[in-house]
Amino acid sequence: SASHSKNLFACLIGDRPLGIDLQHGRKMDLAKISARYFAEEEAELVRKLGAAAFFRLWTRKEAYSKYTGNGLADVMRGISVLDRNDVEFLDFQWEKDIYCSCCVKKEMDVREKAVSYLNSRPRTRQEVIRHLKDKGFDENEILETVDELEQYHYIDDLAYSRMYFEYGFQKGRGRMRIRRELAEK
Repeated sequence: SASHSKNLFACLIGDRPLGIDLQHGRKMDLAKISARYFAEEEAELVRKLGAAAFFRLWTRKEAYSKYTGNGLADVMRGISVLDRNDVEFLDFQWEKDIYCSCCVKKEMDVREKAVSYLNSRPRTRQEVIRHLKDKGFDENEILETVDELEQYHYIDDLAYSRMYFEYGFQKGRGRMRIRRELAEK
């Protein structure tokens, strides 16, 4: 993603979707522009905090539009860039009246990643541990998370085994094959 404003140029490179915007502050009718293009809570913030809030939100909106690839028209129709759960913003000011915002997909923590993995189908404890290790999470965090998920029965190896045996028998598999397959899980 790239952006420029007057004599400045910014570029953001990564291995996942991202966006960057750079703006020089300037005099304009902030209330009018905010009322037309910003979500209500954003326009209220501009009314309270003025130009700094306006340019912070404007750069976020442009960075978000580059992140999504949908263009500014979608964002300007009222999608708020405040308190988003799907992305993270890194906002900074280079100098007086030079604003910049970067937008990247929010990384899931170990618990969110585990629950997301379990959403598609039941999994064994070992499957979840293997998946989280493959995602690069710390082993202690993984074990704490898996223990917690077992406590609340999101992971239940006994129930999983029963379900797997039933399914295997319905498909005509023998006990030895089912045991072998379960041992691999």
